[in-house]
Amino acid sequence: MDRSSLTKLSSCLGEASELVKKILDDENASSETSRPETSSSGGNRLFSALQRARSMLNSSQSSTSGLGKRLNKRERLRATSTANDQGQRKKAKKEDMKAFEFVLLSLGEEDEDEWTISDDKIMLRGLIQLSPESSEADIRRKLGEVTRVKFPTVTDSDFVFLRAIRRKLSIPVTCDSFAYKQLKVVAGQGSIYVKLKPGFECLLENNDSSYDELLTSYMGKNEQVNYSQSIRVSNSQSTSQVDNSQSACQVDNSQSTRVDNSQSTARLGNSQSTQVYNSQSTSQLDNGQSTRVNNSQSTSQVDKSQSTVVDNSQFTSQVENSQSTQVDNNQPTSQVCPEMDKLAEEAVAYCQENNISNPSEILRVIQNKFVKGRNLEVQRVEEVSEGMTQYILVNRKSILETAFEELKEVALSDLQKTLQVDFYGEEAEDLGGPRKEFFRLVLSEIHAKYFEKGLKDHLAEDYQIVGKILGLSILQNGKLPRFLEEEILEEIFSTSSKPNSAIQHLQNGLKCLGIHQIGCQLPMFLHLLRRNPDHMLTVKQLVHLLKPEFSPEGSNSRSLENKVYAAFVKYMREVASGRRHGLSLSSILTFVTGTDEEPVLGFHIHPSIQFHEVQDSFLPSANTCIGCLRLPRPALNVQLPATEVLFSLYDMAFLNTFFGTK
Repeated sequence: MDRSSLTKLSSCLGEASELVKKILDDENASSETSRPETSSSGGNRLFSALQRARSMLNSSQSSTSGLGKRLNKRERLRATSTANDQGQRKKAKKEDMKAFEFVLLSLGEEDEDEWTISDDKIMLRGLIQLSPESSEADIRRKLGEVTRVKFPTVTDSDFVFLRAIRRKLSIPVTCDSFAYKQLKVVAGQGSIYVKLKPGFECLLENNDSSYDELLTSYMGKNEQVNYSQSIRVSNSQSTSQVDNSQSACQVDNSQSTRVDNSQSTARLGNSQSTQVYNSQSTSQLDNGQSTRVNNSQSTSQVDKSQSTVVDNSQFTSQVENSQSTQVDNNQPTSQVCPEMDKLAEEAVAYCQENNISNPSEILRVIQNKFVKGRNLEVQRVEEVSEGMTQYILVNRKSILETAFEELKEVALSDLQKTLQVDFYGEEAEDLGGPRKEFFRLVLSEIHAKYFEKGLKDHLAEDYQIVGKILGLSILQNGKLPRFLEEEILEEIFSTSSKPNSAIQHLQNGLKCLGIHQIGCQLPMFLHLLRRNPDHMLTVKQLVHLLKPEFSPEGSNSRSLENKVYAAFVKYMREVASGRRHGLSLSSILTFVTGTDEEPVLGFHIHPSIQFHEVQDSFLPSANTCIGCLRLPRPALNVQLPATEVLFSLYDMAFLNTFFGTK
């Protein structure tokens, strides 16, 4: 192309550019703006392209060779591309939900080197939908939801993720967490393979019947059990005086005398069984707390035809020669507690016949069958709890030694009675709260002395009474002993190997309460005894546990109660963050209920917060038997203290674990 042609082309382009510019100027001057914005922007792009083309052609005229030079990378025409327009960004394509197949395997007791994929090991297959934002908790939750359709006792935290390479399975060691990206790497183009944690394989026993129908059926039978065991004939006089200012379960000067010179009077022959007791109990409380005075004499006569029947089975207590049976630590357990073996067999048969595999429901079954006497928990606030109990007196400052001394001499038949605990020099009538406090304290001491640094073979004989205390705590709504190492737990409930002396004594102690028999025959029950390191009480959980009971909306009392409750919630947050020295959220729950965690069977009466008008101090008080925290509220002439002063009073209360002094 010669120079004249280039000049002519440049002139044409200039005229075209001027024409386009004139058109755009006319449109901008017009009052009507009905044209879409995209048209204007399209004209701007055309004008810009023409201007750039003209300048490029003009610059090419400087070439001495007469040839148009090649445009470099930055000079190429890109103005017409909508993707590169200024201020407009290309939106990233959002990944959709992706379906993953998962396979739940049961690998049994095989060594990890022998883990392989085979049809006989596959317990469940399914599909789950995951998004790229799915965290490990989301993935576990979806796995749990699908798995619980068939295996209702499996929880989200029970899964272990596996890597499959040529049908060989292994546990990945390079993943800190199994979020979406990591799981895609582990699964690849195949499935997500999972198994349950060691010892949890028992949860994969399938139930053919509907779990909801089974639970409903079981609860109906459970109510029948409670009713049949509470049959008593008594003549009693009872007075109850309650001041609205305080309410507590506390007793002073109590005596209990049993007829026949402290000999056991439970006899079962062909004719009848008679139990006679005279008891005097006085409950004296300070500051207007509840007072209960009971003078009762009751006689229960049961003949053979009137024996309490549960699930077509008779539960009787046979004591020869009317003498209390004492435990001989050196005698084989099978010879000293045949009754517990029988009760355990009946409980196991009941669970198997009714397909009960939930560990909590198994505990409820054996609790109803094994524990006798007074109800473990207060059933109704306005009712006085009555029934047989096994009384022990312990020293808080030497809880382990005094507990051993008290329980060593208790007859096996009396171990089935509801435990009634008193602390030296403290006022408290045990209707559930002091017993929970006792189990919490003694289990902490047992853990530190007998298990924290391994088993102590030189203290082997002590482990029998340790086993009894663990069994009592499990059965009577105490703290669960979840401090046992997995190896020790498996050895305790193993029947194949010959255990060492400490384990053998521990087994004997658990057999006295039927726990060892249940654990060996119903392995899913052991799920309650395994460690749960993730269990940590949170502010949200504690707020839901302690339900406030406010005055009616709009009243003067309600506005004052709102201020106190707001301060208490703020105090709980400070405790949770560690700003209150020596306190944790468990300390607050312990002060209110006697236990530092929610029982596996829950609270019979839901814990609550009650407000009362301040008398002398804003110091909180509690009734552990019904789980009631009492917070003083301001009066018309008494203002709420400053925040730090109020919190110091709360510290003083929640750091104190005593029930009061006599």
